[in-house]
Amino acid sequence: MNKDLLREKYCAYKEQLFPCYMEMEKESFEEYSFGYFYDDLEKKWKVYINKERGIHKIRFIMDSEEEAIEEVNSILDYEIESRGLI
Repeated sequence: MNKDLLREKYCAYKEQLFPCYMEMEKESFEEYSFGYFYDDLEKKWKVYINKERGIHKIRFIMDSEEEAIEEVNSILDYEIESRGLI
């Protein structure tokens, strides 16, 4: 999985996933969002998920962007499957 394929996959299901949404290469604190970003201080890629009431949780810390993309893809797959979209 690469960035472009992940973006295409998300866009294909974006409307059905609402209010949940995905961010790439950017940390967000919005409710029901997930994604990944590069932490300049720690020099690591971080995968996060946000829940209701401002709960922001770093789920994984990775050495490479490719690993972060794979984990975000897993989260996206879960969101798609849990809604019965595939």
